[in-house]
Amino acid sequence: MSSAAPVPSAPIPRFARGDVVLVPFPLSAPDASGQAVKRRPAVVLSVLSVGLFGFDYLLAMITTRPAPDPLIMALAVGDITGGGLTVPASFLRPAYLFAAAENLIVRRVGTLRADVVDEAARRAAGAITTGRA
Repeated sequence: MSSAAPVPSAPIPRFARGDVVLVPFPLSAPDASGQAVKRRPAVVLSVLSVGLFGFDYLLAMITTRPAPDPLIMALAVGDITGGGLTVPASFLRPAYLFAAAENLIVRRVGTLRADVVDEAARRAAGAITTGRA
């Protein structure tokens, strides 16, 4: 009679592709209140891997400021479900990518429509493969 050791279950990421999350962004200079970091929204484009502090995620920046960026995407109010952003005019910047460890993500604030996430990922991949936005 053999007794097999239990197979450990795979870790499950807290966030998924399309989640809109809050993350601390460093500021280039402290603001009027003296803060050097502010919480800003970003969208999860990909779950990368399990790291030392949980999963790592590839995120794209969301901002309220339009910019002369050929890849920028205006977000409509209905694009984010299950919560959302406090500012109705928001823009997704697919060329502004960064990786964040799970422990840096403050919380989930909603979910971006799948077709918008797919378009953002397509634009981000294009910027990476061509080397320009």
